[in-house]
Amino acid sequence: MAKGINRVHLIGNVGQDIELRRTNNGMSVCNIRLAMTERVKSGDQWVDQTEWIDVVVFGHSAESCSKFLKKGSTCFVEGRLQTRSWEDQQGNKRSKTEVVAKNVQFLDKRESAPQQDAYNNNYESQQISDNPYGGSYNTGGNPYA
Repeated sequence: MAKGINRVHLIGNVGQDIELRRTNNGMSVCNIRLAMTERVKSGDQWVDQTEWIDVVVFGHSAESCSKFLKKGSTCFVEGRLQTRSWEDQQGNKRSKTEVVAKNVQFLDKRESAPQQDAYNNNYESQQISDNPYGGSYNTGGNPYA
């Protein structure tokens, strides 16, 4: 059986300020609520359609995101889809699909944010052989270069 590819690339705007938390073993983690809006035609009119995606960021990347990303910031996220399941307090089974970020780039041009840096949870994975598109993951602010 062939292996599948689980890779997501998103560019969107942060929907709320980010809170940094720690896991039980002390690792930093934050959640980003990312909005992507596109224009679609509905009858005779063009309307905005917004998709909201939940992104989970771990480690040094989470610390950087909580420091530099605010509500309204634009960022590029590369990661993978993951569905987690749990039982709520009433005993109902719940599940949620979210993006686990591998790479987050800040796209806003602000003095307070690093403009050309990519924060990556696994620095060793930035080798050219790991990138099916060629080049490295640090693309100098352009995620498609």
